Amino acid sequence: MIKCNDIRVVEHTWTKAAKRRHRSLARKAARARRSTELDIQYQQKFWDMVDALNLDRGNVIYGKERLSIVFKVSDLADKGITKATLNKPDQLYMITRSVMDRRHWLDERDRNAVALFKFVLALACERFAMRAVKIVFMRNHIHMLVHDKEGRISQFQRYFFWLTAVKMNRYLGRSGTFWINDGRETVVVADEAAAVRKAVYIALNPVAGGYTQDPDEWGLNVMPGDLDQPAKTVKRPKTFFGERSRVPKSVQLEFLSPPGHEEFPAKVQAGIEMLLPLAKRFPRRPNRMEKGFTPTPRTDVSKKRTLMVAGSSVFSIARVLTPIFEAHARNEAAWEKITTFAEKEIPDGAYRLFARMGIPYRPVEEP
Repeated sequence: MIKCNDIRVVEHTWTKAAKRRHRSLARKAARARRSTELDIQYQQKFWDMVDALNLDRGNVIYGKERLSIVFKVSDLADKGITKATLNKPDQLYMITRSVMDRRHWLDERDRNAVALFKFVLALACERFAMRAVKIVFMRNHIHMLVHDKEGRISQFQRYFFWLTAVKMNRYLGRSGTFWINDGRETVVVADEAAAVRKAVYIALNPVAGGYTQDPDEWGLNVMPGDLDQPAKTVKRPKTFFGERSRVPKSVQLEFLSPPGHEEFPAKVQAGIEMLLPLAKRFPRRPNRMEKGFTPTPRTDVSKKRTLMVAGSSVFSIARVLTPIFEAHARNEAAWEKITTFAEKEIPDGAYRLFARMGIPYRPVEEP
C-alpha cells in the first residue's frame, strides 16, 4: 500500500526529471542556433578574406580565349558529363571522403593510423605523378588538396582509398565498406581565390569542428609552414605491412604549392589568421575520441555522382568546363559514328562472340 507522502515524492522526482530534460533540449537548440549563425558568418568571412587579400578570381578573359559561359551545372549529369570526365592534366582538386555511416574510426592521436595515411599518400603521389598540397585527418572524414600533373586523378583516388580501407579494416578488426562515396568527394578548383579558400578551410577544419583551439596541435594537418620544404622520408609502417610486402620500405613525401600560384603559403597563412578567431567561437567538443561512435546522420548529402567546380567567378568556372564540354562533344560524335558503322557492317551477336569466346568477326566474302 502506497502512502500519500510516497506519491508526493514520486511526483516531485518526475517533475525534476522533466525540468532537467527540458533544460537539456533547450541547451541543444541554443547550441544548434549558435552553430547555424556562426556558420553563416564563417562562410561570409571567406569571401571577405578574398577581397582583403586581393586574390585572383579568374574573372578576366585573356587574349583570344573562347569560353562557353552558358551552362547549368545541375544539368551536367543529365548530359552524361560526370566525374568520369575529370581526368584532365594540370588540374587542382579538393578531395573529401567520409567513413561509412560517418562513424568515428580515425583517431588523430593514433600514431599508427597517421603514419599509414602519410605513407599511402606519398606512395600514391609517386605512383601517379600527383603533387600533394594539403591534407587533414578528421575523426570520420579526410580532406586533401592535390595537383594532377598527368590527368590520373581517378587512378590516384582508387589506389589511395582502396589501400587505406583494406589496412584500416584489418587494423580496427572490422570488415565491409570503409569509405562512403556520397557523390561530392572530388571538386575541381578553378582559380587562386578558390584554392586559398579551400586551403584555409582544410587547415581550420579541426578548429571549426570544435576539437581543438590550435590547428598546429592536430594529429595530421598540413599548415602553410610545411609547404615547399625539403622532402621527408616516410617509412613503411610495420603495423600494417609485413616484411614480405611488395611496397617499398620507404618513400619521399613533400607538400608543395600548386604551380602558378605565387606566394601561396603566405596567402594561406594570412587567411588562417583572419578566420581563426571566428573558428574558435564554434561550440567545443571536449569529449575524447570514441572509436565507432556514430553522430547524427546528415540529411543534406546527395548521392548523385556529379561534377563539382569551386570557382570565384563564372569565367574561371567556364575555363574548367569548356574543355570538358568539348571533349564530351567529341566523344559523343565518335560514339555515334562507331554505332552507325557497327549497325551497318557488323551483324548482331558478333561482338558478344568476341567478348565471351574470343572469336573475331570476319566479313563473309561473296563469291
